[in-house]
Amino acid sequence: MVKNIYLLGPMAVGKTTIGLMLSKRLNMDFIDTDTLIEQKENDSIINIFNNRGEDYFRYVERQMLISTFAMSNTIIATGGGLATYQDNIYLILQNGIAFTLIATINELIKRENQSKINRPLLQHENKSIAITNLYHKRISYYIKAHHIINTTNLTENNIINQIIKQVTYAKY
Repeated sequence: MVKNIYLLGPMAVGKTTIGLMLSKRLNMDFIDTDTLIEQKENDSIINIFNNRGEDYFRYVERQMLISTFAMSNTIIATGGGLATYQDNIYLILQNGIAFTLIATINELIKRENQSKINRPLLQHENKSIAITNLYHKRISYYIKAHHIINTTNLTENNIINQIIKQVTYAKY
């Protein structure tokens, strides 16, 4: 049985897209922590941030993370900030195989500009500046993952094949 696979990384890097495709290829379950939070709270992430604050969101997000440790054979796409709060990154590393999907800042800005997702941390300032600032603030957490894949010039299939290769041949 495969441990859970956690997909980490900045917003707009493709964690959910890759997670869904990977789950089909590996015949594993798939969850997205942001989607689970929206279902549990019966509200959107942006409304949770705006109405209850980021601290509340991070609390619920951490509880959601902890609940994944009872799962197995699951691919978990995390929100961009999940691994960067409290000791979440260390909990992830102890409870599954962590892959950080990363891209250049310019690529992330391009992808975000094409995205239809309304992200709470990009509401109040220039998106390019916000993405750049978040990237620099969070990169030291992302690089703690077991594996890092720079997705900038890769196709979705290239990314999935790299993950499968690491999961198949690595000893955890």
